This record gives sequence, structure tokens and C-alpha cells, in this order.
Amino acid sequence: MSAHATVSLFAAGAALLAFWFVVRYPGFGPKRVSRAIVAAGIAVALQSPMLALIASARASLGVPAALLLVALPSLTLLFWTAACLLRSLAAAGATQGR
Repeated sequence: MSAHATVSLFAAGAALLAFWFVVRYPGFGPKRVSRAIVAAGIAVALQSPMLALIASARASLGVPAALLLVALPSLTLLFWTAACLLRSLAAAGATQGR
């Protein structure tokens, strides 16, 4: 399996995991749009340092551990904050339409 296919599968798995978390625990996470934007911004800003952490985890623990312990949680956090942002935007739009 190529590296591109592996990363694509991990990204899809992280997106599904984040979607499950948002659906399973709807009360968890930011509700207001401003807080959801801040949370998403922090998650995006954390992605760059995660690359260095992935490299160091890969060197010390190996590729599978780096993927499971660093890449998957990092991508899941990114997708979760994006889903929280979409949820808060949808809720704000629903209250304005009334």
C-alpha cells in the first residue's frame, strides 16, 4: 500500500471517528460560532507542530505507532472542530430564520 493511500485511509477514518463523536455526544464542544471558530483555528494551528511530532514519533516508535498515536488523534481533532463549527453555524442559521 502506498503512503498516499495510507494517509488517505487514516484521514477518512479520522473523519468518521470525529463524525461519530459529534453525533454520539452532541452536547460536547463549542456551541457559539465565535468559540467554534477559535477552536477550529487552534486545531489548524496545531497541525504544523504535529508534523515534527510525527517525525520524532516515527523515528523513536516506528511508523504504525506514529500514525496511531499522533496522526490519527491530530486529524480527528481537526475534523471534530470543523464539525462543531458547522453545527454551530447551522444552529445560528436556524435561529435567524425564525
